[in-house]
Amino acid sequence: MSYDTGGAVLAGPARFVMLPSKITCPELGAGALRRGAVADALCGVGASTLTTVIAPAGFGKTTAVAQWAFETPMAVAWCALDEDDADPARFWAVVRAAVLSADGGLNISEDVLDTSWADQAASHAALTELIIALAAHEGDLAIVLEDVHTVQDSLTSGDALSYFIRNLPSSVHVVVTSRTPLRIPLAKLRMQGRLLEVGESLLRFTAEEEARLFALGGVELDEAALARMREATGGWPAASRLLALRCEGAGLAEAERAIERARENVGEYLLEEVVSSIDDDLLDFMVSTSVVDSFDVDLAATITEEADDQVRRRIDEMATSGLFIQRLSREGRSDWFRYHAMLLEVLQERFKRLPDAERSSAARRARDWYLTEGYDDAAVTLSYWMRDWGAICGIIESRWRSLYMNDDNETVLRWAMTLPAAVLDEHPFVCAAAAMPMALVKGPVEANGLVHKAMLRLGENDDFLFALCMVQKAFLAVFECRWSECREFAEKALRFLPEDEHYLRGMMLQLTASSLQYVDPLAARRRFAEALEAQRLTGNANLICSALGNLAVLSAVLGRKAEAEAYACQALALYDEHDRERKPMLAHAHWACAVVAYLDNDDRRFSDEVRAYRRLAAVSRVPSLATSMGVVEAKRSLAVGDGEGARALFADAMTEDVLAASMVLPSIPLVRQWLASHRGGGPRDVSAPEPRRALLAAVLSFCAGDDGALDAVAKLVCDTPREDVALCVVARMLAALLSVQKGRARAAADLMREAYDMAVDRGATVLVAENAAELVPLVPVLRQAEGDAARKSADSALVRLIEEATASLAGPASALTERELEIMAVMADGATVAEAAAQLVVSRETVKKHLGNIYSKLGVHSKMQAVALLRDEGVL
Repeated sequence: MSYDTGGAVLAGPARFVMLPSKITCPELGAGALRRGAVADALCGVGASTLTTVIAPAGFGKTTAVAQWAFETPMAVAWCALDEDDADPARFWAVVRAAVLSADGGLNISEDVLDTSWADQAASHAALTELIIALAAHEGDLAIVLEDVHTVQDSLTSGDALSYFIRNLPSSVHVVVTSRTPLRIPLAKLRMQGRLLEVGESLLRFTAEEEARLFALGGVELDEAALARMREATGGWPAASRLLALRCEGAGLAEAERAIERARENVGEYLLEEVVSSIDDDLLDFMVSTSVVDSFDVDLAATITEEADDQVRRRIDEMATSGLFIQRLSREGRSDWFRYHAMLLEVLQERFKRLPDAERSSAARRARDWYLTEGYDDAAVTLSYWMRDWGAICGIIESRWRSLYMNDDNETVLRWAMTLPAAVLDEHPFVCAAAAMPMALVKGPVEANGLVHKAMLRLGENDDFLFALCMVQKAFLAVFECRWSECREFAEKALRFLPEDEHYLRGMMLQLTASSLQYVDPLAARRRFAEALEAQRLTGNANLICSALGNLAVLSAVLGRKAEAEAYACQALALYDEHDRERKPMLAHAHWACAVVAYLDNDDRRFSDEVRAYRRLAAVSRVPSLATSMGVVEAKRSLAVGDGEGARALFADAMTEDVLAASMVLPSIPLVRQWLASHRGGGPRDVSAPEPRRALLAAVLSFCAGDDGALDAVAKLVCDTPREDVALCVVARMLAALLSVQKGRARAAADLMREAYDMAVDRGATVLVAENAAELVPLVPVLRQAEGDAARKSADSALVRLIEEATASLAGPASALTERELEIMAVMADGATVAEAAAQLVVSRETVKKHLGNIYSKLGVHSKMQAVALLRDEGVL
């Protein structure tokens, strides 16, 4: 078994820097006995899903499992748990970090466990992803959870742990040590033979083991003395070890006297006996270092103000004396140490009796060391133990920006929630900093309450605090899709933020850009470009990636293929290839690349990019992005002949978010197909402030047989800047089709030519091809249009594009509107134009105009040919 934990350990979604001792297996002490029966039992770990080692304190649970871990050929991930790990996010972050220390090659995203643990479905989904990742380990892997009793009060952790264990692959095994029985269902595992139970009876020392223990200390017990010792200790390993330690080097008579005195209260008596026999200087060292759960030489030297060499000598003295100290070896790196839990309790009781000044001074030195070394979470825990609320507030105020910049704002909330309510109320900056993570965890009501508390205490010169409050209000508005309010708060924040506050300024520029993306995508693009420059000044890859990803998406939406690809490539280049799977913001880059692949008609790349997008989108969870991707996939499905798949994808998108669906400009055939199964449905407001939504409404009206949207579409043609390539192309195509219906052939030809030229110029002719079925009526118009040789050549290329794109379609009938199909149904029954007009309550001219459009779309010249074709296709 080997470990390579590096330096400080970054612990998953909570991203707190973890003390190395959390995921390092303790070494066996020089006097550790190899216990044959226990070792033989633990050999069954590989054949079990769960192994429980349950007994009270001092029964050698950790020693037994550590001994097995060093002997087993399988990889072992060690998790040393304590009360702080009862928080499910912390618990699973420790598990993830331990697993990666055992097998750094596993692809476990640091965001895989970034979920709502109170939501059973969400927690199970996250754990399923973790389980799938664990299955990739070659060979067997054991996950040791030491001292699970410290986290059992967290019911959420318990349910999640049960789900995790039940669904593990056969190559992964969980080993649990605990002082109390597990509170998870075990009956099924027991019946299936997947549960190995090691209990108190097996862990008790045998008489032979106790005799060996005393013999190691130079004391040979006769049978009578051994029997009295068995009566005193009851085979309790801790008591046996303490007695052996107390009697080391003594004669048999002295050993018997110690055994006799121990019979009344073996644990308390022996610990006090051992502690009282320790040299005063060494005991002072042990008491002082008990302020922390574990330490290395540097931390111990800082706490005790002793030289490193002196600290090493003291640690060696404890180890050779058999005192209850465990070495946590880290292979060539700084070793860490911890006292046995029973000894630690005695030492901490003595620490509490130290003078206040001495106790506070030692704790403060330990906390300062933690902060210097980056162990902020441990510093907050120690400050909480000291009830030093001011220190916790200070840590939050000094660390909030770096936590935010690393997507770890929830740690700010976790620290803030350790404060008493009265203390929190007195610290407005902490309230403001905790607001956004509060919204993510508990919702906007509680978050707004924190912002309100902060604003109530604003002073005359608290410009930055005011700006931070506006920042949080802008974020809260985003959570509730109140875009205009978001923009208002963000702009207020920008007025009060210092020019050198690049991080928050960049974030506010991004929020204002997001608030504009539907109304004015070009303005949004400019704002994202400003945000990118601000974020580059922070030097933080995550922030730069966020701006680049959004720029890539917007450029793709605008049809600016080269720019979209360039921004996406810059975002991807920020990270090494093996790190990209752990960066959910790269979902934006893959989304943009998928759209570019679609515009390039590159099926293989499109499929690859969609898969990459989906993997990351499962973590990043941007609903509007998922909706618009659904529309792109629907367009692609329709292009390859999967009409049913296209219909389902587009229907889902329209149900989820019409505005997001409109962003990637659904093709006219896609909308027509959807409308056929949603009669009368869909937004028809062509005056919508969002230009893409207005265009979608116009397309819906057109497909429903209503040609009254021409003025609105003409306005879009005039008002849309040419930088918005996609909207310009599609709006002109729709205007051309509406113009044909109005009998304006020349205008239709000019509009279609403009659309085609723009599409060719930007490499986006797919926008024309995907609408080819609707563009058939424009073919004769283009063939008859006047122009020079170059124009004629371009027109011929456009006609070929339309004809080639429609050649593989099921039939031209799909291009007919509902009204046109109604007219053909009546005419097929033998009605004349006049009879059809009367039956449908329209004018004869309207019927004639529709017939002309029908003949053009079907490529026929008479009613008889049209009826025959539609009957062949099964339409009539």
